[in-house]
Formats: sequence, C-alpha cells, structure tokens
Amino acid sequence: MVLAIILILALTLGCGSESTINPGTDPDAVVWTRLTSLPKSELGAIYPDWRGDSVTFTGLDLITKNQLRIGYLDINDGASAYIPTYPGQAPWVDARSRWVGSGLVIYESGRDVANQQPDLYYRDVATGQDRRLMYTSTEFEHYPAPQPGGPGLAYAEGRVDGKGRLAFMADTALTPDRHYITKAGFPVGEPSWDPTGTKIAFSADSAGVARHLWWIAIGDTTTHKLTSGPYEDGAPQFSPDGTKILFLSNRSGRSSVWIVDPAGEAAGLKRVAFEDIGAAIYTPCWSPDGTRIMVSSNGGGYGRQLWILSNLQLQLP
Repeated sequence: MVLAIILILALTLGCGSESTINPGTDPDAVVWTRLTSLPKSELGAIYPDWRGDSVTFTGLDLITKNQLRIGYLDINDGASAYIPTYPGQAPWVDARSRWVGSGLVIYESGRDVANQQPDLYYRDVATGQDRRLMYTSTEFEHYPAPQPGGPGLAYAEGRVDGKGRLAFMADTALTPDRHYITKAGFPVGEPSWDPTGTKIAFSADSAGVARHLWWIAIGDTTTHKLTSGPYEDGAPQFSPDGTKILFLSNRSGRSSVWIVDPAGEAAGLKRVAFEDIGAAIYTPCWSPDGTRIMVSSNGGGYGRQLWILSNLQLQLP
C-alpha cells in the first residue's frame, strides 16, 4: 500500500514555486517556514490536516522506518511532532488522517491484513484507541472526509487508489446509509467538503493522461468540472470561507500550488506558489483562518517536511 500511495502522489502532482525561504527585498514574495525537522525521508511528513492549533499528518514510523503511521503536532511548536508506533509486528499502513473533532481523527488503514483490505478507523488521540468505522464492503476505502457540522462522511471506494467511486454516509452510525454519489467508471479520489457541508470537491482522471478537479452537491447527481487542459490537477480543498479551492498542479511546468474559483477556472485561476526544479509539493491544506497554507515538500535538502506558506496573494483575478 505504501507503493500505491507513492504512485498516486506522483500521478497527481508531477515534479518541480519559487521556493522563497528568505523573501529578501521583494514584499510580495511567498515566505516558506519549515515546521517539522523529522529524519530525512521521501515519506517523512505528508497529508497534513490543520484544526485549531493541532495538525495531524502521515509520517514514516520512526522506529521501524518501514510503514506509514498517523502523526500529530502543535502548530506553535514544530518540535512537538511525534509519530506513534505499535509494539511488535504491525505490517500495515495508516494514512490520510482528518480531524473529526477535537481529539478525534478518522483515517484509512490496511491493518486488515487477512483480507488485504484498507478500511476506515477512528482514533482517540489522547488514548490511542482505535475503532473500525465499519466493514462496509469488499471494496477498499480511501480518503476519508468528515462532513463539516454533521455526522456525515465522504470517501473514495475502489480497488485502485485514486480511481474509485465517491461514496457518502449521511450518518456514520447507520451502516446501510452508505450510497454512491458518482457513477461507476468515473475514476475519482481526494474528496474535500466546502465549509457548509453541502458540496464536495474531488479529482478525477480525464481523457489521456490528464487529471482534473470537479465538484458535486449532496442530493444531486450532476458533476461540475472546475479545471481542464493537459495537466495533472489534484488535492482540492475548499478555503474556510468557501470562496476558493486550493489544489496542486503541474500546469506551470513545476510542482505548484494554485487556487481556483468554485465556479471554475474561467471565473478565476491563480498560481500561489511553486517549488524549485527537482522538488515536489504534496498534499496542501489551509490554515483555519484561510490566510496561510501548509504543504509537504522535499525542497531545501531537508527531506520531506511540513512547511507553512505565508505572505500569500490569495485574491483571485
């Protein structure tokens, strides 16, 4: 499953923002602040999710150095980053954690080794206790996305990571409540809610080698395309105020962070930052107030770490 995660990251992002750590004399330059100092690794820290002062992320087990685990940190102290391990043999991957509420995350795990099936689990951060959400089907479950302000959950279900079918549960306490909201054969992944909990942005394969962004409203079956062109667009996230969608793209020839209007690229599209050639940004997320962005990047010679981007020009044209 580690290989599958690496492959979908490569598929979605491509390689290569001007990585301005010291803005110098340019008042408009993006400021990059490294948050973590984890051991150098290409899987050191990915998939951040930022709630209040707390961040959950996926990182390499610091003891076994083989499997991905769920990590946490205090935004005010990058040195607080820690990645719990398991006692004994634990030959599976935990990944893509998202905050459900204070002290509670949901994530996907391949710990059902007997069935070789990734499923969704809750974890109490304080106690480390895990609870399987449910055994929903024989399909694989990826990218859990808790619904803002409600008990609902969206996720991608399918055998191939990033090429599944979007599923929705209006209430995770009701097992039969699960239903599909995208059509079979439409290969989707990376769902993310708007702040009202009524729309979901996601990425999906298009003709040829392209991947684009779409959104769909709960209660409707119509999908709306946000981006187009011969590009790899992925990892969409609505801003906290719902006025823009953050995403990654190779459309500038480098690994870049962009924003797009929820009405689509014709209504507004802008590059926010881009990495140096040879480095790649993964899995961005918004700060709770929508003024900063956190990314996973392997630039600067530090291995893959979490960085905070500030001094951003976030007004769409």
